[in-house]
Amino acid sequence: MNPVPATILAILVSVTDGDTIKIWRDKQVEIVRLACIDAPELRQQPWGMAARDRLLELAPIGSSVEIRAISRDRYGRTVAEVSVQSQNLNLSLVQGGYAVVYRDYLRGCDRGLYLGAENEARDRKLNFWSQERPIFPWEYRK
Repeated sequence: MNPVPATILAILVSVTDGDTIKIWRDKQVEIVRLACIDAPELRQQPWGMAARDRLLELAPIGSSVEIRAISRDRYGRTVAEVSVQSQNLNLSLVQGGYAVVYRDYLRGCDRGLYLGAENEARDRKLNFWSQERPIFPWEYRK
């Protein structure tokens, strides 16, 4: 497996869903999975589409993005915290209730910061947390 560079500067070319993007760097497209979070699947209506749309609002196509690479996943994707103009998109999605903390994959992220943001979003019943009994993305995929 190739080592992952610490920071990547790139251009956002597409948003696949609420936690996966495609970037352009080194004359090629690369898939990036947002670290430490899990967004609802697109089929989890309306939450999946809302997460993708919110990510597009935060980072429109063509945006310059800074990728703080943490690892590569089993599919070869870079797993990273992604920022636009110093705004951490992973954390912003959790703060707005568009994504949840992926507890099994928190390595490399500030655990307290992410869990605190999720608790606040849940307490405020924001978006995904407005459901009486939310189905977590990892449960939905089963």
